[in-house]
Amino acid sequence: MWADGSGLERITKMSWLLGLVTKNPAVLAYIAGIAFICGLGAGAYPAWKYQGALKDAVQSKYDSFVAQTKADGVAAIKVATAKEASDKLNKEKSDEQIKVMGDELSVLSSQLYNSRASRGYLPKARSGTKRPGVVCLSRAKLDAILGQIDAAGKDIALQRDRAQLGLYVSCQWAKER
Repeated sequence: MWADGSGLERITKMSWLLGLVTKNPAVLAYIAGIAFICGLGAGAYPAWKYQGALKDAVQSKYDSFVAQTKADGVAAIKVATAKEASDKLNKEKSDEQIKVMGDELSVLSSQLYNSRASRGYLPKARSGTKRPGVVCLSRAKLDAILGQIDAAGKDIALQRDRAQLGLYVSCQWAKER
């Protein structure tokens, strides 16, 4: 290696660099800085590009997720609004149906009560009884008491029928949902 002089040239070149560094220590800092910049350019730039591509991929996935979530939210709001409007319409129909049927029930109940009240609550006295106005009490008093009981019973029965009607219509409405 030294026979042709090539190794000697290397040593002299290295000694020139060694002499330069020992004479001016700032040159070592410049050489280290240049080596750092070359290393940074060789390794950091590709890493920066790779990380940038990964960031762009993640950002596009995130953007598509946000867009899909917004679209799903808007669709859910539309469906909920339509369902709410349908439920409101069904409730109005049910309320109207309950009102009409309740009115019919009141009329029917009044007709039944009036037909029974007009005939009297006690059967007619047998023919040939000595005192047809008295059974064990006064016939008029007993008839009035039975009329009061019948009127109270009519109100109770009417309330029960209305509640039963409301429950029936509510069950029908729930089945339609």
